[in-house]
Amino acid sequence: MFLRPKIKLTFARLVIISMILGIGCGITFGERCSCLALIGQGYIALLQMCILPYVVVSILYGIGRLGIEESRQMAFKGISLTLIFWGLMAVYIVLMPFCFPEWNATVFFSKNVVETVREINYLELYIPANPFYSLANTLVPAITVFCICVGVALISVENKEMILNDFKICCAALMKANNGVVRLAPVGTFALLANLSGTITISEITRIQVYLVTYAATVLLVSFGAVPLLVTAFTDLKYRDVMHTAKDAMLTAIATGNVFVLIPIITQNVRQLLEDKQLATEERRVMLDTIVPISFNFPLGGRILLLVFIPFAAWFYDMGLDWWKYLELAGAGILGLFGSTVTAILFLLNYFHIPSDIIEFFVAFDVVNDRLGALCSSVYLIAFCILCTAWLTGFLKLNWRKIIKNIIIIITATLLTLLGCTVYLRVMMSRKSDAGDILAKMRIGNTVPAKIFKNYPAPQQVKPLSSRQRGDRLQLIKKRGILRVGYAPASRPFSYFDAEGKLMGYDIEMAHLLAKDLGCTLEFIPIEYDHLGRGIAEGVIDIVMAGVSVTSERIKSLHFTRPYMEVNLAFVVKDYQQSEYRLAEDIRRKPRFRVACVPGLSYRDHMKKYYPDLKFVDIESEADFLSGRVKADALLISAEEGFAWCILYPAFSVVVPRPEILKEDLAYVISQDDVKFCQYLNTWLGLKKTDGVLDRLYSYWIMGKNIHQKQERWCIWDKLWK
Repeated sequence: MFLRPKIKLTFARLVIISMILGIGCGITFGERCSCLALIGQGYIALLQMCILPYVVVSILYGIGRLGIEESRQMAFKGISLTLIFWGLMAVYIVLMPFCFPEWNATVFFSKNVVETVREINYLELYIPANPFYSLANTLVPAITVFCICVGVALISVENKEMILNDFKICCAALMKANNGVVRLAPVGTFALLANLSGTITISEITRIQVYLVTYAATVLLVSFGAVPLLVTAFTDLKYRDVMHTAKDAMLTAIATGNVFVLIPIITQNVRQLLEDKQLATEERRVMLDTIVPISFNFPLGGRILLLVFIPFAAWFYDMGLDWWKYLELAGAGILGLFGSTVTAILFLLNYFHIPSDIIEFFVAFDVVNDRLGALCSSVYLIAFCILCTAWLTGFLKLNWRKIIKNIIIIITATLLTLLGCTVYLRVMMSRKSDAGDILAKMRIGNTVPAKIFKNYPAPQQVKPLSSRQRGDRLQLIKKRGILRVGYAPASRPFSYFDAEGKLMGYDIEMAHLLAKDLGCTLEFIPIEYDHLGRGIAEGVIDIVMAGVSVTSERIKSLHFTRPYMEVNLAFVVKDYQQSEYRLAEDIRRKPRFRVACVPGLSYRDHMKKYYPDLKFVDIESEADFLSGRVKADALLISAEEGFAWCILYPAFSVVVPRPEILKEDLAYVISQDDVKFCQYLNTWLGLKKTDGVLDRLYSYWIMGKNIHQKQERWCIWDKLWK
C-alpha cells in the first residue's frame, strides 16, 4: 500500500488558491459577483485599521532611540538611496514609451485644453498645522513629518527609556493585531478578485491595452528583475532569498492593491530573512522598524511607474512629449505622488495641457493600477529596506564583478522587454484611424420630418414673408407648421453633412428639439457667415442655428438669443508645429504670419487685436486648408470646431495659445423686431439648460461622449442558461 505524499497547505498557497477561485468565480458568474465587493472592501478596511497608529509609534520609537550621529547617517544614506531608486524608475518611464505603436488618434474637444492648471496644496499635505486634522484625513506625509519632528526631539531628551518602551510594546501589539487580520486574506482575496474579474469588460481592456501592456511589462520587469538584482549586486543575499521574502507581501498586494497594509508584513518578513541568514541584531531590527514606515511615505516604485500614463495620454491624443518634458514629468510627477495618485495624474494632464478626459481610463482601471502598483511597490520597499539597513549597519558589499554581471542582466532583460512589447503592440494595434467608424455612429435623437435645401432657395421654392407677416413670427410658425432654420453646411460639429449625406450636428439636433416642442416640421436653408442676416431680412429664414458667435459688430445689425455655449479661439496646425503656437508671444514674433479663415468669421476681429501682424487668407471651407488646397501657416477656428475637423485630418492638431485664452459666446440669430419669439426662445433655452439637455448635447457632439453603447458583461453562466 502506497502512502500519498502530504502537500503542505501553507498560507501563501491558500492565498493563491483563493485568487484562482476568485477569478474563476468572476468569469463564471460575471456581474453577479459585484455583491462580493462589500466583503472585499471590509477586508481592506480591517487591514488599514492598525496601520496609521503603527506608523506613528514605530517612527517615534525608531528615531527616538537613535543617537544624533545615527540619525544623521540615516538621513544622508536614506535620501541618497531614495534618489538612486527614483532615478532607476525614471529611466523606465523614459524608455517604455518607445514601445508605443504609430497611431492616428480620434480626439474630441476636452475642457482641459482651456483650463488653468490646478495646484496641489503642498502646505496642507506636508505641514501638520493641526496633527489631529492630518490624522483624521489620513494625510500620511504630514503625519510622518510630525512624527519625525517629535522623534528627532526625543533623541536629546533625558529619561526617555520609559516612553520608548511603551512605544515598543505598542508596536508589537499593533503588529500582532494586524497579523490576525492578515489571516483573513484568503476570504478577502477571493471577494476582491471575483468582483474585479466579474465586472471588468473586454472592450474596456482593449481600448487601453497599450497602457496596460506597457505598465504591466514595466512592473514585472522592475519587480522580478531590476530591483531584486540590485539587492543581490550589493549584498551576499541570493535572488531566491529576496523573492521568497517578498512572496507574502506580493500576494497580499495583488489581492488588496494597498501598500499601506503591507508595512507590518514587510517588516516581519525582512526580519525573518535577516535571522535566517544570521544577520539579525537588535540594532538592525530597530533600524528596520524605523526605515519601513518612513520610506513608505515617499513615492514607491509602483506609484512612480504610473507616471508612464502621461506619455501614454500624450500618445493617445497624438500630442507627443519633447525630451525635456520628461525632466519636468519626473520633477513635478514625483512631488505630486506624495499625495493622491489620481490628483497627481490630473495635475500632470493639466500641466502638459493634455485632455483630462482620459483620466476616466485611468480611474476605470484603478483596480489594475492599484494591484500592479502594489506588487511593484512591495518588492521596491523590501529592496530599499534591505539595502538601506545594509548600508547603515555594515553588511553592504562592493563586488564589482557581481555588480557588472547584474547590470548586464538588467540591461538585457530591459531590452528584451522593450522588444517584446514593441512587437506585440505593433501587431495588435492597427495604425488605421477609427474616425470614420466613430463619426458614422453619431446620430440625432428625437427627429421631426425635415426638408433640406443644399442651395439658397428661390422665391418659388420658399415664399418669403411679407412685412406685415413678420410681426409675430411665433404664431406664424405654429400656423404654418414649418420652422425654417438657417444652417452652415460645413460647420463641424454644429452643422455638417456626414459621409452618408445626412445633416448632423449640435445645432441641428437643437433645431429638431425646437421644432418638436413647437409641434411643426423643419426646413433647413443654407447660410453664409458674411451674409448672416440675409435670410432673416428677406423673410425666408426664421432662425439661424449654425454656431454663430456674438460680437459687438454683429449686435448692431442682428438680434441674438441668450448664449447657449462658450467657445475658445484656437489655431489648427501641423502636428510637428504644435510647440511653435503654444505661447502667444511666440506667435507675435512670427514674420508674415498667414492664417486661413472663412470670410465673415467673427474670430478675425478678435485675433487682430492680439496679433497685429496677422494676415488672413480667405477660404470657402476649413477643408481647403486641411486638404492643402490653400496654403497658410495655420487655420483660425474655435477649439471646439478644430477638434472635430482634426478627427478627419489626423495630421493636424489644435493649439490654444496661452496665457490669454480668447473666448466668444454662441447664440441663435433671429429677427430684430420679433420680441415674442425672442422671449420664447430665451425661456426655451433656459428650460433646456435646467433639464440638462444642453449639457447632454455638449457631451455628445462636442466632447464625443456616450457614442458607444455599453455592452452587457459576458459570463459562462449566461452562456450556459440563455
